[in-house]
Amino acid sequence: MNLAEMIKKLTCAYGVSGDEFRVSRIAAEMMKPYFDRVDIDDFGNVLGRKDCGIPGAKTLLLDAHIDQIGFLVTEVTREGFLRFTTVGGVDQRMLLGSELKRRGHEVTLVAFGKFEQLARDAGLGFSPLAGDVMELMERIMK
Repeated sequence: MNLAEMIKKLTCAYGVSGDEFRVSRIAAEMMKPYFDRVDIDDFGNVLGRKDCGIPGAKTLLLDAHIDQIGFLVTEVTREGFLRFTTVGGVDQRMLLGSELKRRGHEVTLVAFGKFEQLARDAGLGFSPLAGDVMELMERIMK
C-alpha cells in the first residue's frame, strides 16, 4: 500500500473523538512492519516501540491525533437550519478562521496569549491581547 492509499484508508475510517478504536486498529496494522511492538491502550492511543539495541539510547516520540472532529446535530429549526454541538476538541474560534484561510483569506486571531498555539496549529496568524484571561475571568465572576 502506498502513502496515498494509507492516508485515504486512515481518513475514511470512522474515528470521532471518544470512538476512535476502528481507526486505531487500522493504524496499528499499518505500523506493525516498522516497529518491534505495537499496542493500543484503553484510550485508543496506538503505541509503537522500536528498539535500536543501544543501551541507554534516547527515546524519540512521534505524536499525532488519530481522532476526527465530530459534530452532533441538536436541533433542526422550522426553517431547515441545523444547530449543532461539537464532539471532541473542536475549538469554535478556529472553525470560521480555518474556512476563511482555505478560501484564500489572511486570518489573524486576536486573543489572550494562551491561545497563540491554538491559532498557530490551525495555520492562522495571531495577535495577542494585553492582560491575562484568568485575571479577567476572576474580575468578571466577582
